[in-house]
Amino acid sequence: MNWNKVEDLTNGFISDILHVSGGLLRYQIIEHLDVDDFPVKVDGYKYDAQTYLNVLRGVIAALSLAIFVGIVLWAWSGRQRERFDEASRLPFVERDEL
Repeated sequence: MNWNKVEDLTNGFISDILHVSGGLLRYQIIEHLDVDDFPVKVDGYKYDAQTYLNVLRGVIAALSLAIFVGIVLWAWSGRQRERFDEASRLPFVERDEL
């Protein structure tokens, strides 16, 4: 992936703060920690990679189901039925009747 480097982003942020403050505010980062881990949740639970992916898959499946049900309800609504019935008869209509 083409991610930006953290150092470049922080240096740009420091430069922006200096610029918008008119040189009055000099931001300085004292310590930078690079942690390759999932954070501990408020309730003490800590995800691992597999559990996180399983939760993500479940959320995507639930959203997909909700979208599918929404499309089916829209397609079978009374307002759409008239339009679809008319569209289904179009192949049988003579050119003069269009």
